[in-house]
Amino acid sequence: ALEYYQKALEIDEQLNDIRGKSTRLNNIGIVYKQWGKPEKALEYYQKALEIDEQLNDIRGKSTRLNNIGIVYKQWGKPEKALEYYQKALEIDEQLNDIRGKEAVLNNIGNVYLDWGKPEKALEYFQKALEIAEQLNDIRRKAADFDNIGIVYKQWGKPEKALEYYQKALETA
Repeated sequence: ALEYYQKALEIDEQLNDIRGKSTRLNNIGIVYKQWGKPEKALEYYQKALEIDEQLNDIRGKSTRLNNIGIVYKQWGKPEKALEYYQKALEIDEQLNDIRGKEAVLNNIGNVYLDWGKPEKALEYFQKALEIAEQLNDIRRKAADFDNIGIVYKQWGKPEKALEYYQKALETA
């Protein structure tokens, strides 16, 4: 995939397709993130973010900020991840992008879950679930139910966890 994205990036540069270049840089960042190379992923996400800022592409900026947050979380830097997630959430709220907001709320919930703050994680997962229900997005609802189940499991409430795991299965 990396080879094809790099070729597409070259074509974007030849055509002076700045928006396409941002997308390709983001996709290359995703590949590096999946390969467990956070420094390279961040390098490409940052380049894409710079282009989005030049183009005043607010939606693209939100996506890049969220992706940067994901890398920092996976890299074991939750404070930094939260900083980027909050910026993405602000943009999603400005744009009334409820799908983007649902995704970022889940990411923030996961940071709090990793920090051992299940009450705060639950707050974000429940907000995400409300949006998924509003969108009638079955896949996201199932994931949100699962995340809430994980919170209750971490809280030492296995019967409540099981209830949400069951909801996730029934929804999926």
